[in-house]
Amino acid sequence: MNIHFRGAEPIIFRLNAHDRIHIGDDLYRHQATTEDHQVLAPLGQLRNPREISHAEFEQGLFAGTIVVDAGYFTLSQQNARRLGATSLFDLEPADRAVLLHRRRWVEAFVLLCEAKRASRSDAGIARGIKIIQEERLALGEDEAETGVGLPSPSVYQLRKWSLAFLRDQDIMALRDGRCRSGRHGRTLNDLVEDVIAQFVPTFASDTRPNCPMIHLTICQEIDRLVAERRMTIPPEKPSLRTIQRRVEKLPVLDVLFGRHGRAMAMRRMSPVLGGVEASAPFERIEMDECRVNLMSLMVQSRRWMTLTEEQRKEIARIRLWATVAIDCRTRCIAGVHVHAEPPSHRSALTCLHHVLVDKTPAARATGAASHWRICGKPEAVFTDKGAAFISGEFRAALDDMGVTHLKPPAGTPQLRPRIERFFGTTASSLMGYFTGRTFAHVVDRGDYEAEDLASLTAAEFEGALVRWICDVYHNEAHSGLRGRTPMSVWRTETRHHRIRTPPEATLQRVIFGVPFQRILQKTGIRYMNGYYHARPLARMLADHSREAGQEERTVEIRVNPYALSAIAVRTPEGWVTAQRTGYGPAPATPSQPYDPKTAGETFVDVMEHIRNYDRPDALEEAALARDRAARLAAHADLEALAEEARLRSGVGDPCPSPKDLERARKQIEEHFDRWEARLRSSGADIVPEEARAVSANLEGPDPEGRARRAAKRRQSAMSGRIAPRTAAVPVDPPAPAALPAREQTEEPPIPSVARRSAADLDD
Repeated sequence: MNIHFRGAEPIIFRLNAHDRIHIGDDLYRHQATTEDHQVLAPLGQLRNPREISHAEFEQGLFAGTIVVDAGYFTLSQQNARRLGATSLFDLEPADRAVLLHRRRWVEAFVLLCEAKRASRSDAGIARGIKIIQEERLALGEDEAETGVGLPSPSVYQLRKWSLAFLRDQDIMALRDGRCRSGRHGRTLNDLVEDVIAQFVPTFASDTRPNCPMIHLTICQEIDRLVAERRMTIPPEKPSLRTIQRRVEKLPVLDVLFGRHGRAMAMRRMSPVLGGVEASAPFERIEMDECRVNLMSLMVQSRRWMTLTEEQRKEIARIRLWATVAIDCRTRCIAGVHVHAEPPSHRSALTCLHHVLVDKTPAARATGAASHWRICGKPEAVFTDKGAAFISGEFRAALDDMGVTHLKPPAGTPQLRPRIERFFGTTASSLMGYFTGRTFAHVVDRGDYEAEDLASLTAAEFEGALVRWICDVYHNEAHSGLRGRTPMSVWRTETRHHRIRTPPEATLQRVIFGVPFQRILQKTGIRYMNGYYHARPLARMLADHSREAGQEERTVEIRVNPYALSAIAVRTPEGWVTAQRTGYGPAPATPSQPYDPKTAGETFVDVMEHIRNYDRPDALEEAALARDRAARLAAHADLEALAEEARLRSGVGDPCPSPKDLERARKQIEEHFDRWEARLRSSGADIVPEEARAVSANLEGPDPEGRARRAAKRRQSAMSGRIAPRTAAVPVDPPAPAALPAREQTEEPPIPSVARRSAADLDD
């Protein structure tokens, strides 16, 4: 960037021979300043001096291509670099205060010398110290103002300080070399140092040795070398603390790579740069799947109430999957699909379909107060290289819609930070409401029995996730949005940036529909006990030729199972839409995309009135107030749902009672009682009866006692006194009570995770 204006005189900067100048990768030292140029001499090279005009020097200095290290070659700066600090901010606060204190004395003494009130002789310096102390006392100043309360300098110290400061004109010249006092050289024998250098790096190996093991190996190696070389005076062996200090100096990357592998090292040490920033809504959508850290019951809630305890134990407990799409600009969730089967191209396409359609009716079905009108066609979709996202079906869908597909290198989740952060927020926020959590790893889980404490059904979790996204997550402040909520950013950004319209309904059915083969008849195409017809189908049936030996015309159709009012049919001219006659649209559930065009309902554009207001700030405040109210209401309802599910499933209070905590404390104390009893005994295992009972409960049954009881039972059976123990005859559990007819008809629709597959929809 050229910042020099035409006709303006360039600035002539003052340089001296102590300055070092960086120009690109070359280093120079100032040699002279002329009327038109700066003359610079290359460092360490036998080249002619370089002349740079003042205009070029000014432009490069402000552009950052020229860097000047002022006073780099002064003695004070050389000493400062040797001592490890080149500026005051490199020092500790106490050391910084000492230098400021010394400079204050030097400046005051220099002023006295200029006024002829002091001199650099011993008597003159002593007189100057006395004058400075009297002036400070008269002005009410003391040494505490320096921050450390240091005493006044002696004659020798003040002369030394003033000479060093006047020589270099740098405060770092007032620093002495006491910071490097002590022994800094090697104190161990060269043989010992070589052995330490050989074995300490083995700490960063996949065998994961500890410091005592390495210390023992080093000592053994030293003994071997002493015996081999027949040394009369063996060297001093290093202590364990010396080995520990050497291990602490190993690079963190080397330790992680050697002890935990490359993947762990890259995950822990790779920089997190925040990914690519988006400048508008739906410019960049990140998609990924995650396994939910919660055990869910694969049964409907009403059916659960009719089951016996034995039947409830037979109900499957699984961890669901969630495929989520997030808008990088606003952090709003654009699509979510919960499924029980592992991720596949079908789950990825379903989530992508959610991005295109309005999900407000599905949110209303869960009781959400906020809308979920986060929809449109994205500019680019960013995914990992999972099997679901690199499948041909998913890539073909993006190509047909004109959406760019971006895939980062494998093993780089930091390039998709928004979706990864959302999964972490879900695990820490939403999962805390319910019992049956599986947690992130076994350390956090401990002995928590997630399968036995599962209380939420798959459909309930699906509804809770949608409610939490709409009323909590979208209305909660995000640090990445500078304290704003995703919904607030969405409302603001959509006023200035226009989102691309989704593909038309026929193309959506072709891309996201389930393929089937059907026979075209004069009544149309039959699917799910319904008939679909269109004018192009009638013409195709009339033009059908029997020359190929086919009495019937088979066509390919694409069906959206959640919007059955129309289907897409492939014809020689392309895909056409065939409407269904006599049936209405299928209802929407929380996990199903909702297409109001096929359902015969109109859109409600709640953002239209925002543009009609002249005071957007007041309108935004009202919207935020509604968002906060919806968030609080959702919080209360989710807690009530969790409590109801826990009580219904017979799960006890998740918090331990005071009685249980007191019993645990007593058991801990009893361990010390047994230990003290063993110390007081003469070798016998003296344990109180109460402690024996507790120990039996803690350590399990006594195998010797069990063997004695079994032998006694066999002896009694042989003598005929008692009959031998026989296996219990299993008893069939009672059959579940039949549901009333009314309850069976009012059963809510099964969610997508428990619904039949697309192949089962065939009649």
